[in-house]
Parts: sequence; structure tokens; C-alpha cells
Amino acid sequence: MRVAIVACALIFAGALARFALARPAIEVRFPRQYENPRERHDLARFVHGSTVRVSSAFWALRHHPGYLLSGHATPTAVEKWVSDPRDREPWAEVELREPHDVDEVAFAFEPPAPRRVRIECFEGARRIEAVETAQARQQIRCPGARRVRATFFTQGQLVRLYRFEARGR
Repeated sequence: MRVAIVACALIFAGALARFALARPAIEVRFPRQYENPRERHDLARFVHGSTVRVSSAFWALRHHPGYLLSGHATPTAVEKWVSDPRDREPWAEVELREPHDVDEVAFAFEPPAPRRVRIECFEGARRIEAVETAQARQQIRCPGARRVRATFFTQGQLVRLYRFEARGR
């Protein structure tokens, strides 16, 4: 009996290690709580039914990617997403519930902020726009965008991100 338990534990540990090494994207999908208002606003907020995907997460510190879409003006030190230390090109992506005209993307970083961020907007698989910036707030022209992705160039540093906003109508 004891041998069987140890064998099962080893098989589970091996499978878990293979899963972690494959580095699958992590996805958090939120149910819609409110319709999008007609005026310009943060389209990425979770209350509008957005989905967030990230390339990795530093789970040891319990920083969940869902916090990116919370919209908290003053988040706590825990309410952020932190990339995994082994992730050399971390990214975060927001999928909107339906297409919108995105005109600005903004981030709230915990220092140090990445040196550069590549922001891309997509309608399905078609890329609408791509911009590289060193700013935490960037004007962008993305009519009919369904997804907004940010790739962070960190030079080996972790990304510590409190908020990911995609503003527009």
C-alpha cells in the first residue's frame, strides 16, 4: 500500500513538473456584471466580462492575474500580477467581450517598470496595430479591437503590474 502511494505521488509530481515546464498560458474569464457605458471608459474592467491571459505567474507570492482588471484605484501590495522569474518575455492580454474602439492603453507598475512594452491590438487573429513604448500610458488607434496584448521587455526583471487598462468606446 505504501509503495503504491509513493508511486502515485511520484507520477503526479512528474506530471506537474512537465505541465509547469510547458508554461501554458494562464486564463481568467469573468462573467459580465454590467453593460459597457456609451461614454469612453476602461473596457478591460472585469465587470464588463473581460478575459485576462498571462504568460506566467509567480504563484509563490499569491499574485493573481485577475487583479489586473479589478480597476482598484489604490490596490494593496498583494493585488497585482507578478510574472514568473523564469519567464524571459512575459506578456499579458485582455480579451474584450465584443469588439470595441480602443484609443489608449495604460498600466500601473510597481517599480521597476519594464524598459519597453510592445502593445498590440487584434481583431480575431488579424493584428490591427502595434506600438512600442517606454511609457505607462500610450495612445493607440485600434478600431474594432477584440484583444489587446502587452509584451514586457524586462531584461531579466519580474513584471509587477497592478492594472492593465484598455480605454475607449
